[in-house]
Amino acid sequence: MSFDALLSRIAGGESVPSSELLPYLGLEERAQRAHVNTLLAESYFQSGREAHLRHARVFIRRAWLLSEFSPDLLPLYTQIHAALDDIAGIREAYKRLGMAAAARGDVSETLGYFDSWQYAYMQFKSLDQYEYDLDVLEAVDRLARPHRLAPRPRAGLLKDGKVRAAYLVKGVT
Repeated sequence: MSFDALLSRIAGGESVPSSELLPYLGLEERAQRAHVNTLLAESYFQSGREAHLRHARVFIRRAWLLSEFSPDLLPLYTQIHAALDDIAGIREAYKRLGMAAAARGDVSETLGYFDSWQYAYMQFKSLDQYEYDLDVLEAVDRLARPHRLAPRPRAGLLKDGKVRAAYLVKGVT
C-alpha cells in the first residue's frame, strides 16, 4: 500500500495499526521523517476524531522536533494544539521560536513571537492572562541593551525626596 493511500485512510477516520506506519517513521533521513510526521499529523487532524487528534499532536510534536522547530510547522502545530485546548503547548512553541529569533538578533521577529506567546490565551480562549517569564524578559533585555539611552540624572533630582517612575507596558488592560 502506498503512503498516500495510508494517509487517505487516516484522514477518512480509519484506525491504522502502527505496524503500517513503522516503515515510514523509520526513514533514514531526518528531513524525510519530519515530512512523514507532518503528513501524518495533517491526516489525523483532518479526520476530526477525538482519538485521532491526540495522535495528530504526537506526530506534529515529533515533526516539530525533527525539523528543529521550523516556523513552517507553526500553523498546523497551533491548529492541532488549539483543537485539544492545549494552550500551554502553543505558548511553548511561540516561546521557542522567539528565543531562536533572539539568539539570531532579530528584534522584530523576536517581539512578534513573544507577543504571540503572551497573548495566546487571549487568542485561543478569550482570557486576559498575563505572565512573566524570566527567559523571555532576559532575551528582550539583551536585545534592547545596545539601544538604551543612558541619560545623566539632573542635579537636584532627589532634593524633595520624590521619584517618579513610569513603565510602558504593551497591551496591559
